[in-house]
Amino acid sequence: EDGRSSVAVFYFDNLTGDPQLDWLRTGLTDMLVTNLSQSPGLRVLGTSRLYQLLEETGHRDDRTMSAPVVEAVARKAQATTALVGSFVRAGSQVRIQATLQDPKSGEVIASERVEGDAEEGLFALVDELTGRLRRRLEGSPRPWAAEKRHASWKEKKLQEVTTTSVEAWKAYAEGSRLHDRLQEREARAFFEKAVEADPNFAMALAKLSIVQGNLGDAEKARAYSAKAVAKAVSLPPGERFYIEGRHYSLDPSTLDQAVAAYQRAVDDAPDQTAARNNLAQLLLELQRYPEALVHLEELRRRGMTFPGSYMSLAQAYVSTGRPDKAREALA
Repeated sequence: EDGRSSVAVFYFDNLTGDPQLDWLRTGLTDMLVTNLSQSPGLRVLGTSRLYQLLEETGHRDDRTMSAPVVEAVARKAQATTALVGSFVRAGSQVRIQATLQDPKSGEVIASERVEGDAEEGLFALVDELTGRLRRRLEGSPRPWAAEKRHASWKEKKLQEVTTTSVEAWKAYAEGSRLHDRLQEREARAFFEKAVEADPNFAMALAKLSIVQGNLGDAEKARAYSAKAVAKAVSLPPGERFYIEGRHYSLDPSTLDQAVAAYQRAVDDAPDQTAARNNLAQLLLELQRYPEALVHLEELRRRGMTFPGSYMSLAQAYVSTGRPDKAREALA
């Protein structure tokens, strides 16, 4: 949709038989999404959106990703490539298998495998795997404009972008799983554990801020949000701008900065539905109804099922003098 290769990274299948390693199912997905999202030539489906799509199709708890599920989710996400994978463990070693495929036909485009230490070497394995997959995904030349715009882009290692602590990632992965299921009190404990293991882990700080806000502690939400923004400099643009947008939205005096940051987030990651929904709500609040309509209609086009978005869409149409369109939005 903007000239970039588009990829949906699915949850990994745990072939170890060990539930203690279940965190890697979503953890590996999150790591690869974060790594691949650094690349200006790729458009990568965010893990929150992946969860939403799996939930909408009734497959959020599937232990393996079947071909029909991969095809349905990739179609809704408008992704031309699917990345599916699995992992096995033997002693201290872990083997990670990742396959790029055409979600429509199921045809395998490329398959890569890395193997190494399951704890100390995990991040290096993910970096190696990312590099191989990126080369496969970026086989075609980038559009000239993107090439020019990102001439200074340089890939960073996962530990430089996120955390050096495997323990922090474990806690973050479990916290994210619970947060996606709206189990906020349980999620908070894991995000706190992640931040305790690494106080500089921006993604965990940001999620902890969101959870604290949802649990009604505005003061802690602002404090963790400020820390997240300070540590988010190295994150991929879509993630970084989302964190900035949410931070600025917590203060009435910086709402214009919030709008600008959220706009940059959705420009970089068009399927960042959380950023787009938050942007639309801010624009409504600022009575910038025509702009809000653009984003609310885009959410509808992308199959957003959150009822609040449709209420907002109706509100925007009423406010721009089109009650008929408002009734249609609520139908």
